[in-house]
Parts: sequence; C-alpha cells; structure tokens
Amino acid sequence: MASLSMVKAQGLRHDARGGSRNRSRRGLMAAYRLSGLAFARLQAHTLWPVGVYKMAKARIRSGLAYEHVRSNMPAYAIVFAVLLTGICFGAVYASVMKEGQVSASYLESGLAGLRTSLPTGQGRALLSSLGFNLATAGLMWLSGATVVGLPLVFFALFMRGFSCGFTVALMVREMSGPGAAVAVASVLPHNMVALPAMIVLGMASISFAWSVVRKKLLGLDADVQLAFARSVAAAIIAAIAMVVASFVQAYISPALLVLASRFV
Repeated sequence: MASLSMVKAQGLRHDARGGSRNRSRRGLMAAYRLSGLAFARLQAHTLWPVGVYKMAKARIRSGLAYEHVRSNMPAYAIVFAVLLTGICFGAVYASVMKEGQVSASYLESGLAGLRTSLPTGQGRALLSSLGFNLATAGLMWLSGATVVGLPLVFFALFMRGFSCGFTVALMVREMSGPGAAVAVASVLPHNMVALPAMIVLGMASISFAWSVVRKKLLGLDADVQLAFARSVAAAIIAAIAMVVASFVQAYISPALLVLASRFV
C-alpha cells in the first residue's frame, strides 16, 4: 500500500510538471501570436497612414491644379490663342518670303562653321539673353499691373510665338528635314522653360487686370488684392524661369545646335 501511494504521488508530480510545461508552452505561443499581432498593427498604424497621406497629398495637389486651371480657363484660353496666333503668323510669313531675302547658302555656311568649331562668347550671349528675358517678364507684369498696358502682354506673347514659328518654318523651308532638326535644337530647349513662364505670367496679368475692371468699372465683386498677390508670385516664378531659360539658351542650345549641324 505504501509503495502504491508513492507511485501515485510520483505520477501526480509528473502530471503536474507536464501540465506546467504545457501551460508555459501555450503561454509562449500566445505571447508570440500577440507580439506578431501587435507588430502587424504597428505596421498598419505606421505604414498605411503614410501611403494614404501620400495618396491624399497627390490628389489634393492634382485637385488644386485642376481647380486653378478651371477657375482661370478664360485667361489661359486668351494667352494660348495669342501665342498660337503668333506662331501661325511667323510660319506663314516665313513661307511667303521671297527666295532672295534669305539664302540657303548663308545658312549652310553658318552650319559649316559650327561643324568645325564650337561657338564662343557664351558669357555675352548669357547677359544678352538675361537682359531680354527679364525685360520681357518685367514688361508683361508691369503692363498687367497698370491695366491700361495690358495690350503689351498680348504683344509680348505674340512676338515670342512669331519668332518661334518664323525660325522653325524658315529652317524647314530652306533645308527641309535637316532644317527641322536644326530648328528644334536651336529653338526648343530654352523655350520649353520660357514659354510656360510667359503663359503663367500672362494669365496672372490678365486675371489681375480683369479683377480691377470688374470691381472699379463694373461694380462687381472681385478680390483685387488676391489677384495682385498672385500676379506678383507669377512674376517672381517667371523671373526665375527666365534666368534658367537664359542659361539653357547660352550653354545648352548651342551644344545641341552643334550636334544637330554635324548630322545635316
């Protein structure tokens, strides 16, 4: 009997040890699962909002851009119409010029010089381009600020479009396909920066002038101060863009022109 009771006691102690081990294992597994769940929740709370924030920020930006373009659509339409009119007039004028006014041999001789040597005087070209581009931006802003000088904004846009259309059309007429490559290399790089700046500045100048006319002459509600602040901001951005365009015109456009001339 004594031995039987000892065996039972040992069995109970063994069961107790086994049960405690099982409970400890279950506790460890539960803790592991809870830690994994906590980590997943931490990822959800840290990474997911970042993605949502980025998406929301992109949508807000796109929505603001859309709202800006939509609210200023008439001004943008006028600017684009004037610019395209200048491009068309320049292209037509180049196509109707007499053959003797511009000689293809003169253009060919200039390109032949570019094939053998790089253009010099980039510093003077930069200063000249800076002066012209900044003067154009300042004239456009000042013309819009005075309201009565608004036609000068249209004149600046028209002449920029005219020069682009004339140059491209003349090169294509005199040199056919190779002339198009030369024209693109000489006209496109800096105008990719300058033209958007002029478009935005022209839109802001027109919007400010129209807000003044609405409030002073028509007696309608218009936020003149906000329109003026936007025109100043557009002028600053346009001035910075014009500086960049001048550097491109002085240093990058000649290099592209040399490269294009060697394939003509």
